[in-house]
Amino acid sequence: MKILVTGATGFTGSYVVPALLEQGWEVACFVRETSQTGFLPTDRVEIRYGDLMEKGSLVTALKGIDILVNNAAALPSSAVSVADPEKMNPFLDMTNERWSVEIHTNLSGVFYCIRAVTKQMMEQRSGRIISIGSLAAINGGYYSTPSYSAAKAGLMG
Repeated sequence: MKILVTGATGFTGSYVVPALLEQGWEVACFVRETSQTGFLPTDRVEIRYGDLMEKGSLVTALKGIDILVNNAAALPSSAVSVADPEKMNPFLDMTNERWSVEIHTNLSGVFYCIRAVTKQMMEQRSGRIISIGSLAAINGGYYSTPSYSAAKAGLMG
């Protein structure tokens, strides 16, 4: 069975991909052209390039996938500065651009991936979808932005 992991080059992805490989899964990593893939074991994973917002690249990347792991996330590094909570991205200072990027990636991107893979999984009569959430969905995320928390809450329904 083949698993596609979105956000494989991010923080969580850097733990998810090795764990899946260790368990013997065949792993494909969906990454942007601009992603730093140097730490990925390219001899053991298949790299599939694309964009969460582009249906064509999603459909192509999801071909032959049995399990989708929605892991891609957008969160500015300044929002998770545990060392200096005063540098957090507070609600009143959040820009419309930042809101849009985080909602699009963290919520809409998950929807687009699920929509792109559903028909294939129905035709296969099998498939699994795993969407990575966050405690920020429940508690507002002290170390996250309002849009990140809202998007992760949206994943929970």
